[in-house]
Amino acid sequence: MTTSETYLDELNALDARMRARFDQNHAPCDQVFRKAFAHLTWTITHVEIHQHRRQITAAALTSRVLQHAHAVHGLIRTGNTPSAEVVMRSMLESIFAVAALARDENFEEGNDLFLRLRYKAEYSDARNIKKFLGSSQTLALSARQVMEQRLLKREAWLKANSQYKMKSVADLAAAADMFDFYEREYALQSKTTHSDLDGVLNAHANFRSGKVALTAVIPSHESAVALTAQVVNALMVTATALANLFDLKYPPEEVGRREDIAQSLDTFFKQATMQ
Repeated sequence: MTTSETYLDELNALDARMRARFDQNHAPCDQVFRKAFAHLTWTITHVEIHQHRRQITAAALTSRVLQHAHAVHGLIRTGNTPSAEVVMRSMLESIFAVAALARDENFEEGNDLFLRLRYKAEYSDARNIKKFLGSSQTLALSARQVMEQRLLKREAWLKANSQYKMKSVADLAAAADMFDFYEREYALQSKTTHSDLDGVLNAHANFRSGKVALTAVIPSHESAVALTAQVVNALMVTATALANLFDLKYPPEEVGRREDIAQSLDTFFKQATMQ
C-alpha cells in the first residue's frame, strides 16, 4: 500500500533494486540483448543509403525499432513486464514495415508498398478525424471547418488510390510474410496493450472499508528470459531484412556475432518453454 506522496519515490527505489537484481541474476539476458542491439546498429550504420524511398523509410523505421528496443530492455530490467509488452507491440509494427519494404514482390506489377503504407496512414487519420468531429459538439466553427477540409483531402486521396488499400497491421504483417509472427508475438501483446478490465482492477486497486486504494506495482523478472528472447529475435529479423534490402554482406566478425546470438536465443527459448 502507498500514498500519493510516496508512490513515485517507492517506485523509483523499487526500480533501482530490480535493476541491481536483474544485473546479478540475468547477466546472460543483458549480454545477448547488447549483442543484438549492437548488431542491428552496425547493420544500419554500414549500409549505403541512396535516395530510394524504400531505403530511406526502412532506415527511419530502424531508428524507431532501436529506440523501442532500448525502452523494452529498460522495462525488463525493472521487472515492468506489462509495459515492456506494450512497447514491444509498437516495435513490431515497425519491424513488419521494414521486412515488407525489403521484399521486392511488394513493389512489382504496380503493387507499391510505399503507397500502401501511406494508404494505411491516411485511412487511420481520416477515421480519427471523423471520430473527433462526431464527438466534439462544442468545437468552434472555424476549427471544425479546418478539420473538415483535412478530412475531405484525405478521403479524396483514399478514393483516388483505392488500389493500394491496406488498413490493418495484419495486412502489413502479411505483406512482410510474417503473419505467423504477427499471430504468435504481436497478438500476445494486444490484451496487455488494450488494458483488460479484470486484469487492471485486480492488479492495481484494493477495496477496503468502502475506499479505493492504489496498489503499487510489484515487478517481477519471471518473464525476463522469454521477453528478452522476443526482443532479440525481433532485432535480428530487422537486421536480416535490412541486409536484404541494401544487399549488405556481413564481414566474418558480424557473422560470428549472429551465430553467438542464435545460440543464445536457442537456449533462451528452451528455458522459456520450460517455465
